[in-house]
Amino acid sequence: MNNLDNFKPNDGKNLVIDLATDGKWARLPMKTHVIAKDDSIVEVVKRYAKPHLLNDDILFVSERIVAISQGRAFPIKDIKPSFLAKFLVKFVHKSPYGVGLGSPWTMELAIKEGGY
Repeated sequence: MNNLDNFKPNDGKNLVIDLATDGKWARLPMKTHVIAKDDSIVEVVKRYAKPHLLNDDILFVSERIVAISQGRAFPIKDIKPSFLAKFLVKFVHKSPYGVGLGSPWTMELAIKEGGY
């Protein structure tokens, strides 16, 4: 495991998680520049994560950062939910783990991507 002295956990989180049967896993939050559309996720990883990686490490990248770099993240003020999105959202199971398709704004994006 890499030297953890340079990393500070996010509030309420631990840097190292001991999963007993699956060993210890380190979650190392890394500060980056503000990721924008058309940033190369490969270049971001090379710049910020690569210096901390050891052989056999597994790197996980947040879905949010990948979506932003691919141009798939939109400010909510730019999304105008349609009648269909407002109607369909009434039938979505509300999960405690995130918004998912449980808002008219995310439903509208799903409709735009998948079609009617």
